[in-house]
Amino acid sequence: MGRFVTRDPIGYKGGINLYGFAGNNPVNRSDPSGFDGSSPWKLGWEWVTGTGETDRNFQGGDPMTEQLREHYSIKNQVSGIESLLKKNELKQGDNKKFVYTLAGWKGPFIYAHDAATVLTGGLAGNLTVTFLGSYSGSWKVESINQKSRTAQIAFHAFNASGARSGTRFPVTGYMNRAGIPTATFEDMAHGNFGLPSGILNDRSTGKMRTTTQTFDWRETVHF
Repeated sequence: MGRFVTRDPIGYKGGINLYGFAGNNPVNRSDPSGFDGSSPWKLGWEWVTGTGETDRNFQGGDPMTEQLREHYSIKNQVSGIESLLKKNELKQGDNKKFVYTLAGWKGPFIYAHDAATVLTGGLAGNLTVTFLGSYSGSWKVESINQKSRTAQIAFHAFNASGARSGTRFPVTGYMNRAGIPTATFEDMAHGNFGLPSGILNDRSTGKMRTTTQTFDWRETVHF
């Protein structure tokens, strides 16, 4: 038949052909799960060169999503949810927004920790979060099963990579003119992190154009 008999599990996010495979390049690419196998290296190269997709949507099972899930910023959220469930302080539908930020004087040290994976060959740090830098996130309680003592939590994370953020100065790049950190959830959701921010202004086309990365996955939390 020359095509798979099942539809792409990520739907139209992988292109309008729901039965296509590996970007129509099966000789050089593979995609056994049907998910987005992009790496931070690939996204970084596409951002610098102005190639590839402008908006990326990652799901549970994608390598970058799985790496993000292993970062302490997400682990801390899951731990907090577990604690609230044990105290019976969460119900179905409850939600929370959070921000992982490099703002302030601790920012360079936090980034150095994440970027350690580059220097250690992946033994330390987190390459996905190194690429993302600061990001915004949220979670929502989808269901709670008191019998099995488990809860299904839907997680969402968003990042915008632009020329301004990519050339931002440490510490001062995350502050406004009064020297106050401005990396709020609303700022980050729109790609605005405060002034003075970076050497270059954001642009919609060409090299270092603004790109977005969206992550959606579910966590099963035991309590």
